[in-house]
Amino acid sequence: MEQLKRRRAVPREIGEIKANDVRVRLIGVVISRTGDGDLIIDDGTGQARIVGDEIPEVPLKAVVKVIGRVVQEDPPEIYAEIVKDISNINREYYKKLVKLRREVGV
Repeated sequence: MEQLKRRRAVPREIGEIKANDVRVRLIGVVISRTGDGDLIIDDGTGQARIVGDEIPEVPLKAVVKVIGRVVQEDPPEIYAEIVKDISNINREYYKKLVKLRREVGV
């Protein structure tokens, strides 16, 4: 039986989401919640709406990691598969790690 593989979620900043991105991995700060329970996050390069069936309750100003499918590019809308509160992360070190991974192609 052929095993289905899920596409890798590429690390992106919101401002660099492309039309051909299928799955992305974002980190941003929760700046608001809509009446539908969706999140609006900001990472300094732009804002994205995070939609989904089971988005956890996270407080405003929490830092979240989102893995999901790109629904639309402009304005960015992501259908979340995972939303995780990572407020205790050192964002500067994380950005350096992402930059190094891109440079070496990992």
